[in-house]
Amino acid sequence: MVTDFKTLRTLDVFVGNEVVNLKREQGGMGLELSAVNWFIEDGSRDVLLNILSFIFDLFERKMPEYELWLFSGHSAWQPDTRVVRYRRLWGSLKARGLEVSGGQRSKDYIVERNGGVKFFGALRLPDLSVENILKLMIEERCSYVVVLPSNFDVETIVREGWSGRVIEDVSFFRRVSDCGGLIVKYFGEFDDRERGFLSIGRLELVQALWSD
Repeated sequence: MVTDFKTLRTLDVFVGNEVVNLKREQGGMGLELSAVNWFIEDGSRDVLLNILSFIFDLFERKMPEYELWLFSGHSAWQPDTRVVRYRRLWGSLKARGLEVSGGQRSKDYIVERNGGVKFFGALRLPDLSVENILKLMIEERCSYVVVLPSNFDVETIVREGWSGRVIEDVSFFRRVSDCGGLIVKYFGEFDDRERGFLSIGRLELVQALWSD
């Protein structure tokens, strides 16, 4: 049971707050989003693992009609080669030692620009892979856990991609929010004192996570 962590909340991510500050001009016009984060100061990866397990347990108890998905992608443009196209997203992550085994209904899509390519994909998460999910979220910044209604077709969200940088991904959050979902993002570099997880979505969903 995790007890040694802090929680911050905001009803509106577009006004000054201590959780996350997003800009409406990045794609947030007319959008209403709230946020909550869970974080530690100078904690170990084992503590982060316990916090992520705690968050997943919250979803299971508070939102049983939803599914957890791993959304990941290439944060940098890849050369358009046969090897890159053969490995696509999940193969390239596996080559880096970032694999979530047992995932279901995996999908990935290609984005091409100026001679380079990026792949973005979604993987329905299995029940027992929290450690691998944490590793991937830490080492590949273009990764989110996305909570969506059961049996939702993720293609409409995945095809347009995302950057992995929260301040730049407001349009991505809009797509997730419009589908009745919310996101979870790891935050904190290796030399940051504070590290943890941020969740963004519409008030009624986010509020369920802080009413425990």
